[in-house]
Amino acid sequence: MLYPYLRVLLLLAPAALLAPTATAQESGVEPASVAPAEDLGQEAERILTLTSGSHLRGRTKQVEGLWQFERGGGWMALPRGFVLEAHSVKDLLKEAKRRERGVQLDTADGRAELGFWMAEAGLYGEALEQLDIALRKDPDHAGTLAILARGTIPMRLDAYLPGDAPAADAPKELWLTELRKLLDGFARLSPATREVAWREVATTFGSADRALPLLEAATEILKDHSSARRALAASALRHLSLGALQVDSEAGRAGVKSLVNRAVLDGTESVRADAARTLRNLDQPALAAPFVRALSSSSSAVRANSADALGILAVPAAAPALTAALAATNAAGSVQRAPASHVFFGRQIAYIQDYDVEAFAGAVAADPQVNVLTEGAVLDVRVVAVQSQFARIHERASLRGALQHLTGQDFRNDDKKWAEWIAGHPAPE
Repeated sequence: MLYPYLRVLLLLAPAALLAPTATAQESGVEPASVAPAEDLGQEAERILTLTSGSHLRGRTKQVEGLWQFERGGGWMALPRGFVLEAHSVKDLLKEAKRRERGVQLDTADGRAELGFWMAEAGLYGEALEQLDIALRKDPDHAGTLAILARGTIPMRLDAYLPGDAPAADAPKELWLTELRKLLDGFARLSPATREVAWREVATTFGSADRALPLLEAATEILKDHSSARRALAASALRHLSLGALQVDSEAGRAGVKSLVNRAVLDGTESVRADAARTLRNLDQPALAAPFVRALSSSSSAVRANSADALGILAVPAAAPALTAALAATNAAGSVQRAPASHVFFGRQIAYIQDYDVEAFAGAVAADPQVNVLTEGAVLDVRVVAVQSQFARIHERASLRGALQHLTGQDFRNDDKKWAEWIAGHPAPE
């Protein structure tokens, strides 16, 4: 009877481990060499591919045709016919090293490709490392997000996720407390794991009846002193409450305004980027307007932040404004003149210049006239514009990066070439 063995296996590994997935043959993964028959009886770390298509990793051996799995210092036998394939972890890691040489590891595509193969082979931990790197290179990488959406990598997230969200009519203070707890747990997760965790809480925190209180709480947390919470609050709005943010309501307008402010004025790059991504997902091209206006700010940092946000928003109509801003940084005198003043180096010497003599009652009194001799030099001084030059370089990099995102071209800092290309490729209305 198979049921008792299934029950044992459920105790042996997380339930998610036994979730149906594509088999090695269906996924197109090249199988690693199965250990020779004479080696199967030796203890070794292997990945067993089960008939369900899931994988079981650990120290295993085969005794009298039955696979045994080490558990708690003892050995547990798996039912006959339950294991489809057995691969040595050592051999799989060698194959992974060989595949590394065939992909571009400096790109998100290369990391995702390697991570996909590792996930299909059962190297779940190693796969997550590659997918984490891919998302750090490109948080919106479609291939990596698609791999995570398939759900083939089992994860235990119980310690990071609350049991349930507050009721829709719960007090705002309770929502703030529970959402902070959720975000603090998410802050401990890696990028790839966090993407899966957002999907896990979508049925509770992201339910339709809770969208409005979550929107209000997340908008409030956008002002939190913790930059990690601010970034995750913006991400929570994108993953869990985007619909409520799109509604033309007082709460929706307040949320959008707060996101715009964070995308331009926040001092932490991750907060600005997450706020801009949430605004992008609203799919409202008119939201580019405040960032275009900010390109004419007197602050170089604000101009650079606005360009970064426009690159993420990906509104083609903003390209001419970005080109004009780039041209301004190239124009003579576009950088503000450094503060100037004067400084005196010298000394002052007091001396008696004369006496004012007065005679009275047969006596003579002398009143000394004291004067000061000054010698030295007055010099013009100016702050060396190192910081100003750095700000201009940073601003140009942001403008150029935004133009690259919008056009797929790279004319570096040549504003004339950018303008010519944009004139020949007008944005669709």
